[in-house]
Amino acid sequence: MNPRDFRVQMIGETLLVLQRFERFLVAVLMMMSTPEHADRQLRSALLRDKATLGGLIAFFAERVELPEHFASTFDGLLKRRNILVHSLFMETWFDLSSAQGQGRLDSFLAEIRSAAKLAVHVMLSAISACTLRSEELEVRNYVDRITSRIRQTAEPDFGGLTEDQYTAKVLKNARDQFSVEPRKK
Repeated sequence: MNPRDFRVQMIGETLLVLQRFERFLVAVLMMMSTPEHADRQLRSALLRDKATLGGLIAFFAERVELPEHFASTFDGLLKRRNILVHSLFMETWFDLSSAQGQGRLDSFLAEIRSAAKLAVHVMLSAISACTLRSEELEVRNYVDRITSRIRQTAEPDFGGLTEDQYTAKVLKNARDQFSVEPRKK
């Protein structure tokens, strides 16, 4: 594969990572929702796919106490995602034909994937810290569809562990390393 084709493929792979991240964030928010009026509005927006990523991150930040550096991680992820999705070709550094442009693109895409991975760990920690309130069938079915599609479209590498062992390890690491608590109302 030539360098240009590889980078175009990485742009596509990074877009898929972002789509999975956004859907996982929706699932987390659905699981964290309460029967209060504001949360019914959130649930309605989520079920109709009308919320923007910035709005989803804001909803998440309203529900959990994020340490300062986590907030900047989410902000940076949102900014880079918007560049990738809406205006990448307009960035002055974007150039698939030069080594400098390719290197800058590689770094940019790696920053997105790294921030998305950190954000997923933060969301896993938030789920384990919150009382889940997703007993409603519509919510449970929606969350199950999201997680099922993520599983079907990802190519997991469990590093020699079983899927259950790997999941337990990731959840433990998320709780140990990324302490997130529900907001006090």
